[in-house]
Amino acid sequence: MIEQELLFDKRIIERNMKRGRLTKAQYAEHLASLKDEADKADEITVEVQEGEFRVEFPDPIEDEE
Repeated sequence: MIEQELLFDKRIIERNMKRGRLTKAQYAEHLASLKDEADKADEITVEVQEGEFRVEFPDPIEDEE
């Protein structure tokens, strides 16, 4: 049996479904069980001009203890 971690690995979800290891209903249930952690994400800016790009990251926030 495939390990639980790999069962829901985004890179092989379709393969697992095709091989009958995972159903769409199981996958939907898994997605619904995930916590929304969007507030922990950082925004970045990407500019593309003439085949070159520049990425700007926000300044890191120091953890206050």
